[in-house]
Amino acid sequence: MLKKLKLKFILTNMLLVGIVVLFIFSAVCVMTYRSQTEEMERALEDAVFSRGKNDLHFGGIPLPPFEEKKKEEDYLLPAVYTFPVLVDFDGNLLVTYDGELEMDEDFLIESIRSAVSAEEDRGILSSQNLMYLRKPTTLGYMIAFASTEHLQNTMRNTVLISAAACFASLLLFLLVSIGLSELAIRPAREAWEKQKRFVADASHDLKTPLTVILANQDILLSHESETIASQKQWLESTEEETKRMRGLVDKLLMLAKSEDMKERMTFHEVNVSELCEQVALQFEAVAFEREIMIESKIAQNIIRKTDAEAFERLLHILLDNALKYSPRGESVQIVLEPVRRTLILSVRNGGEVIPKETLSHLFERFYRADQARTVGGFGLGLSIAKNLAEGLHASISVSSDAEKGTVFTVCFK
Repeated sequence: MLKKLKLKFILTNMLLVGIVVLFIFSAVCVMTYRSQTEEMERALEDAVFSRGKNDLHFGGIPLPPFEEKKKEEDYLLPAVYTFPVLVDFDGNLLVTYDGELEMDEDFLIESIRSAVSAEEDRGILSSQNLMYLRKPTTLGYMIAFASTEHLQNTMRNTVLISAAACFASLLLFLLVSIGLSELAIRPAREAWEKQKRFVADASHDLKTPLTVILANQDILLSHESETIASQKQWLESTEEETKRMRGLVDKLLMLAKSEDMKERMTFHEVNVSELCEQVALQFEAVAFEREIMIESKIAQNIIRKTDAEAFERLLHILLDNALKYSPRGESVQIVLEPVRRTLILSVRNGGEVIPKETLSHLFERFYRADQARTVGGFGLGLSIAKNLAEGLHASISVSSDAEKGTVFTVCFK
């Protein structure tokens, strides 16, 4: 699936880039063609105008004024070879002028006939590979010709260079797309791996109690004549494993609910100081039973816009986790204090130091440090806490060392 997603990403990118490159390629070709044709048209205009200014005489025939005259300074002499002639309205040649373009007599006569019979006063004679400009006068037409060979060569070179540039650009972007696809697909790959691991871990944690329950059931069925009292241990074992399964299912539902809560949290002003004190008070009995002291360092009367239910559940998970993994005789500390423009909530417990390579995995689903396996749990609590913190626009982190113990810190923006 991920390979198909990666291929789809690359093909989509290449399609979009290909459309953009094709548009640029077409624009360059059109602009080049227009530029070249305009240059040739200016050259033809200049050839016609320069031969007719001041009514110069050629071969005893006065050249009459044009219907439209333009100033000589309006023209820039381009590097285009032209050949101007004067013909009557029937296409008979009256005067030829000196031009840069060489044309033999038969070719010239054929070109003149084509230009005179053409509907437009300017255009291209495809059969002769010539561009022409026709200006009407009182005696006939002043016609200038220019070869389109230069235009064809320019367009051919433009197309070849642009095609090579487009191919190189697409090839380069293909390599870039492959690299980008790796970066884009990485979160999906990680999510896929986490989902596989989640399913495997959930199946494993459900498989164990199911195996015990089935084994107890087989034992009970094999002793049908025995009394319930004599088989009480198997029934109690079944009940214990059933409760364990229910606990796991409740945790899974809570995890799904925490992810959904991020989208539908309602924020209103809450006295978070009182909320922390209430949660700490709820755990006093649990802490007393485990011979653990809860120390609170809670700043008073801190009012903050937050979701009270999510905030309480977040602190509940952190405090329950701290009590679960703190040795007897140790203390658990709750700290709530404003720091500059942020609000810091931290829960500290003693116990063994968690290795640095383990810290980054604590918020993953079903992840449990080796030393934590002996005290049970499913490895879902901290994952739920992370979802709740994100929904409350906060960041959660953990540190652990021999001096300070293990500290979970929630920083509210």
